[in-house]
Amino acid sequence: MATELGIPFQHVPLGHDDPVLKSPGYLRINPAGAIPTIVDDGFALAESLAINLFLAKKYGDGASSLYPSDTESEAQVWRWSLWAQRHLEPWIQRDRLHEELRKAVGDRGGLSATHSPSPISTLRRCFLRRARCISTLPAAP
Repeated sequence: MATELGIPFQHVPLGHDDPVLKSPGYLRINPAGAIPTIVDDGFALAESLAINLFLAKKYGDGASSLYPSDTESEAQVWRWSLWAQRHLEPWIQRDRLHEELRKAVGDRGGLSATHSPSPISTLRRCFLRRARCISTLPAAP
């Protein structure tokens, strides 16, 4: 999101099990000790959905804004953001955890890479199962 908005930022890559996440310094900005977290002008915020909406609203401007200016359109942004979090995120996390498990145990137990779906195919399946919801999207202006 920061790149899309042209905001300069410093990316600090951390894994979900990185010990830094439980350090006192990190816990001061995110008491849950989780990723992602941003600090913007001294304001710390966690959770990817919250971060994206915050950045889009704070830094989006003009006709290319990623955040709408009217209440109805804002409600649609929230609607589809929450829908994606509820209906897409579990699929993505499931595949990420499956991949970690496959790496940990190797090809034992039928977890070979050939049986592990790609993230794109997982999203495609998810979208197809929910096509009736997505088809209600209004046409782009």
